Amino acid sequence: MFAIGGFDFRNVNWHKVQLWIGALRLPFVFAVGAILTAIQRWLRKRKQEIAEGWSSIEGCIQFASVECIEGLYRATLEYTYHLDEYHIGKYTQDFSSQEKADDFVRVMKDKKVQIRYNPSKPDKSLLEDSDVQQVLPPDSSPVQSIP
Repeated sequence: MFAIGGFDFRNVNWHKVQLWIGALRLPFVFAVGAILTAIQRWLRKRKQEIAEGWSSIEGCIQFASVECIEGLYRATLEYTYHLDEYHIGKYTQDFSSQEKADDFVRVMKDKKVQIRYNPSKPDKSLLEDSDVQQVLPPDSSPVQSIP
């Protein structure tokens, strides 16, 4: 009754099993986090590569905010651009400290930026990292984010 495939579960030292599970939990969480971060970087890069062939238009950062998500500070910029009608897009960047994220949104708020949009689907747009860096004041050091 307590055996599967000839293995008898009555002879298992469950205390040692719990210790092993506890010991492996943290490395597992870090590994999953590293994998998800790598996927996120790849997707961001891939989106920017796709948008290279899109049309470009001037837009404006209308709204900027910072929220804490599991120890990281996510700066969110919402921008608008006008074709036949107004369209809205969003750009996010993660920072290691709230101070850096707050400085970033303070600098970016109300700035004019180049927006890439899909000509066949004008609601699809992208604010590229390189365009964000161009808007930052020349006397400030580049924004250090969590890629």
